[in-house]
Amino acid sequence: MYDVHIIFGSKSDSAVYEPILEEFLQNGLKTYLSIASAHRTPELLKELLRIESKLIVSGAGLSAALPGMIAAHSLKPVFGVPVKANFNGLDAVLSIAQMPPGIPVLLANRIGAEDIRAFLDAKEINIVDIAKNEKVLLKAKNTFEKFGVDYTESSSLKENAINIRLVPLSEIIASKENLCIDVPVASNASAKDALLYLEAKNYLVGLNRGENAALACIRFLALHNQELKAKLEDYMAKQKEKTIKSCEEERGRLIKWDQ
Repeated sequence: MYDVHIIFGSKSDSAVYEPILEEFLQNGLKTYLSIASAHRTPELLKELLRIESKLIVSGAGLSAALPGMIAAHSLKPVFGVPVKANFNGLDAVLSIAQMPPGIPVLLANRIGAEDIRAFLDAKEINIVDIAKNEKVLLKAKNTFEKFGVDYTESSSLKENAINIRLVPLSEIIASKENLCIDVPVASNASAKDALLYLEAKNYLVGLNRGENAALACIRFLALHNQELKAKLEDYMAKQKEKTIKSCEEERGRLIKWDQ
């Protein structure tokens, strides 16, 4: 099994993925590299996801659908690396970070072998609520409780644990912390505020997405826990069923099939 599977959308992204691959290999991470497009080669992508690895580092530019597509078809932790094309890469950054609830991708403006090893080895979860936002906090806590995952809460980061840190959106450009997933929190964010994502130092989920930060952590823990992996499979299946049911209900409500 590989430690990391790097999947990027195009050979033209080599200036981004080559340094990542080189660092991983130099630091002893068994790494596999693939090129596949979420739009041009979706079937190839599904085949590549059968390759056994502990986690996936995926990158793309423009609409950057690739990391999210991978997270939707896999239970592995997914780091999304934006590739700058237009708008200084803002389109890719937001496509990666702003995933819907239930499909976690960790935005990685910067990624290193030391971080990967730390995430793979971590077996504890700690929550730090700097933003003091009960609603976002409950999204994370309720997700852990649904899966039966223990966590701690503290006022500071905990060494050797994956730390979920709820922070005001304006603070995501602060200094980088090890083993830290930031959840940006804001009630009335503007389009201009989205520019902060370009300078974020830590790994990020989408705005107010406490549940996705929790699910990202659960995916790491499931690497060592088959029971937890089974719960994730069930969770994803129920999400699919819910969407299909909604589709059927709306068809019945809005379309007169006898016309």
